[in-house]
Amino acid sequence: MLGVVNKAIEAFVCQRYGDKLWADLLIDLSLPGYEFEAMLTYEDGITYDLIDRLAKRQSKMHQDVLEDIGGYLVAEDSQASIRRLLRFGGATFEDFLLSLDDLNDRVALALDILEMPMIRVLPISAEKIHVRVAPKWHGFSDVLVGLLRALADDYGALVFMDRLADTDQTECIVLILIDHHHTAGTSFELAASS
Repeated sequence: MLGVVNKAIEAFVCQRYGDKLWADLLIDLSLPGYEFEAMLTYEDGITYDLIDRLAKRQSKMHQDVLEDIGGYLVAEDSQASIRRLLRFGGATFEDFLLSLDDLNDRVALALDILEMPMIRVLPISAEKIHVRVAPKWHGFSDVLVGLLRALADDYGALVFMDRLADTDQTECIVLILIDHHHTAGTSFELAASS
């Protein structure tokens, strides 16, 4: 797993729960004081162990922790560059969803060595969309659900989300667009403000 993933988990833990919890997680993993390098590759097990220990310490399910991380990636001001990258996908939440097929290419432009799981979007009807995720990283679909929830809020859309069990080795997130303009949403400009 690329170190940038562990750095994102670190930022989430430190901002949400404090530096002490992060230090405690590293001690749990026998890595006291360790600092992950964003561009180095680490064993996947380290990342999964971080999530496991965090879930246990917070008395949460893994799925909930991962969804929280996904929401954090677009909802926190400190992560504005990720939000901006994603919002390039469309003026409306529906446009954004339909652009998810291109997300891997957009991420590769910014960080080509990340090798995210493939995402495929299948419009089922005018209100229903399936987002299929290759099972490359365990739990990535949970992170994506949190990210999609936060972006739906960002766009001002009211959306119902659920997961389907699939037989073709992909994970499927079902989105039902209830109201495209439920709230005004958050303003967005392509250029970062100075």
